[in-house]
Amino acid sequence: MESQQEKHRSRAALARRLAKATTNPQVREQLEMAAQEYEEMAADLLNRPEHDDRGNRREQSRSARHAAEALFSPAHIEPRLREAAPASVAVHRPRILAAAATGPQPATPTPAKPAKRTVIPAEDVPRIRVWLKYGMTAGQVGEIYWVAAGEVVRALRLAYNNP
Repeated sequence: MESQQEKHRSRAALARRLAKATTNPQVREQLEMAAQEYEEMAADLLNRPEHDDRGNRREQSRSARHAAEALFSPAHIEPRLREAAPASVAVHRPRILAAAATGPQPATPTPAKPAKRTVIPAEDVPRIRVWLKYGMTAGQVGEIYWVAAGEVVRALRLAYNNP
């Protein structure tokens, strides 16, 4: 298979032959310009390296990686030998606060649950239908309204029978 460079050279030679064979000066000029462009393209391909400089990019990425590793690696600190502190110098001890003594706690009243309702408002029935349609159970709806699951079912029946 022909290389790109050989294709450009053969096209340039063809354009030059056609330019010599034609008698029309405008066509001859256009063919000469085309031949020149093909020669320039062939020369550009000759000057371009066969392979892009992957080795250079590989080296750049390797050096960048090493620089990043050096930047984020822990600093090498020489361990110092502990010297015995003189008796006059107090050794630093971390401050730890003593926990307060826990005595008997006063009884805090627990929040009482709201009183259970016995009726679900009629205007809430469409919302309940949607909840049930999308997977809630009657018991879960009852927990929201503080009623038994049977009351939810009863409210739905009443709304269905009396639209």
